[in-house]
Amino acid sequence: MDEKIKYSLKIKQIKYYLVFFFTGIIIFCSGCAYFNTFYNARRYFEEGEKARLENIGGSLPSSAKNAYKSVIDKSILTLNKYPQSKYVLPAMLLIGKSRYHLGEYTQAENMFRQLEQEGAAEYQQESQYWLALTKWKSGKLQPALDDLHTLYDQINDNQFLAKIHLSVAEIYLEIEKTDQALASLEKAADLTKDRSEKDQIYYRLSTLAFDQQEYDRALFAYRNVIKYTMVKKRKEEANLQIVRVYRLKEDFKQASKKIKDLLADGDFETVHGDLELELVKIFLDQGEEGMAKTRLETITNDYKKTEVSAEAFYLLGENTLNNREFEEALTHFEQVSTESRKSEFIKISKRRIKEINAYQSARNELSELTGEKTVVPPLLDESGIEKTTKVDSLRSFSKHNLAKIGLSDEAGEFDSTNVDSNEANSQSLLLKQNQIAEKLYSLGELDAFHFDRSDSAIVHLQNIIENYPDTDLYLKSLFTLSFLFFERGDTTKGENLEDILLEQFPESEFSLVIRKRKGLEEGAQDNFLRDAEQLWDQDQEASLHEYKSIIAADSTSALAARAVYFLAHRYDYYIHNADSALKYYEMIQHLHPESEQASASKSRYSTLKYLLGEDSDEEIKIEKQSYVPKQFSLDSISLDIYRSISRRDTALKFVKQDSLTLPIDTSVIVP
Repeated sequence: MDEKIKYSLKIKQIKYYLVFFFTGIIIFCSGCAYFNTFYNARRYFEEGEKARLENIGGSLPSSAKNAYKSVIDKSILTLNKYPQSKYVLPAMLLIGKSRYHLGEYTQAENMFRQLEQEGAAEYQQESQYWLALTKWKSGKLQPALDDLHTLYDQINDNQFLAKIHLSVAEIYLEIEKTDQALASLEKAADLTKDRSEKDQIYYRLSTLAFDQQEYDRALFAYRNVIKYTMVKKRKEEANLQIVRVYRLKEDFKQASKKIKDLLADGDFETVHGDLELELVKIFLDQGEEGMAKTRLETITNDYKKTEVSAEAFYLLGENTLNNREFEEALTHFEQVSTESRKSEFIKISKRRIKEINAYQSARNELSELTGEKTVVPPLLDESGIEKTTKVDSLRSFSKHNLAKIGLSDEAGEFDSTNVDSNEANSQSLLLKQNQIAEKLYSLGELDAFHFDRSDSAIVHLQNIIENYPDTDLYLKSLFTLSFLFFERGDTTKGENLEDILLEQFPESEFSLVIRKRKGLEEGAQDNFLRDAEQLWDQDQEASLHEYKSIIAADSTSALAARAVYFLAHRYDYYIHNADSALKYYEMIQHLHPESEQASASKSRYSTLKYLLGEDSDEEIKIEKQSYVPKQFSLDSISLDIYRSISRRDTALKFVKQDSLTLPIDTSVIVP
């Protein structure tokens, strides 16, 4: 009997253990189920973040969009099926972040507000951070900054503080407060303890500081990149940039020493060619053009078919072009694309080829029209007086204008008006004179704004003004010549030429520009334009911004037409940026086709469009919609900048300052 009782008790005990065991399994599986659901959501989020960061600065990739949508689906499933689990709050945070990155800012804001109310302190602060970012993305930049600064005072975690500083820096960059952005990046770098994050922040900081010409700050940041980075390519790049900083600071001794050390180090073999180019630029900065040219020729042989040799050929082209050796320059520029299809100098080399061909074509056609050989004009000495040569010396202006600008009335050896002097048909003669003036102006404008030879340009323009006062380009030549005199510091001659335009041609477009600049015309509608004009001498960027604000207010108004024309004119004749000039000339034609400005600029528009061969319709469309300040993402800085050269790189004495990224383009009259 006792055995039966014992057996019965044992069976009950086994049943109890089995129930307990299977209950535990059920609970465990249930926990695994919601853990797996949340785990999948988190995995999709990591995939989305990777895809987004790889394409930062561009549109959100479809792979990232799909990943974020999957995050939202999996996280909502966690909330609905397992509302009591510990993954509810993390799932809500993932939903909010995913909607933010998808641009669904209202829904993201709603989720972060719910999380702020239901979550513990850590989630409340995280929610407040993301709520500030949703304000930023919704266009409320200052409130977003205020919220981030308030949150900063409540946080004790350095990693979180670093994240806040990074976001603050990004907002400052968007509103173009670069100094504050740099300061925030420095604080973020100092606060974070993560080595890879320090590397990334210092890399961003170094690039921005270099671009702002804050070379001491850039030098400090590049040294820290070298200290913290685990990426070989980035370490090479940082060392190369340090060389550039030394050179730009004109610390040639340190730059040369650094180059020598790196050339002797096999670990930096991949940038040896770039270092050789830096040595060339040091030679140029020190006026050793002969040594620079010899070194460039060596580089083209030692680094054949590379981006380095392509850049070397480009620099050789600029050197020979500066010496007026057009055929040799063409050979060098044509070689650039042959050396490397990846070279950033291909585009500018093609423009140089087009400019040289235009110059030679205009010169040859001028020879045919005049019946005499046209050679490159002489150089002028510092006083503006032509040096003794046998090339086309010119007569001075007609006597009623000569006294005003202080030029001699002595006749020159070359009288280009002596063409078909017996031609009976005066209209035919005027047509030929217009053709001659057109070729002279083409040569002058190329010399002045493309080849940096204002002395030669002055000779060509003086020829038009002296010998062809009845041609279509007479007024334009007066205006351009006055500009060149101002550029040379000869304000007396420049002002006298402007007086000629104002007194004798008061209704011309050039007189309008002069009156506006001098404040000689006022009216209620002119106040905005006058304010923009008055800003020009103090702050060109602010002045351009004022013009653009006028356009943004009402791009269809007559006032806007004048503002667009002024912008086109400024970029064309003062800033020498053909791309921007073309954009605004196109805007005039599209938005104000019947205006006086469209009529006055139609010829220039056609000329620039032909020369550049570029279509700016998309830019016009954007400009028509609104004026929006530039936006910069901190993650948008290229990881491969060690072949780029700053626009402010002054190393190349035979290259104008910003010609390494864009030629000094204004316009060329090419029929």
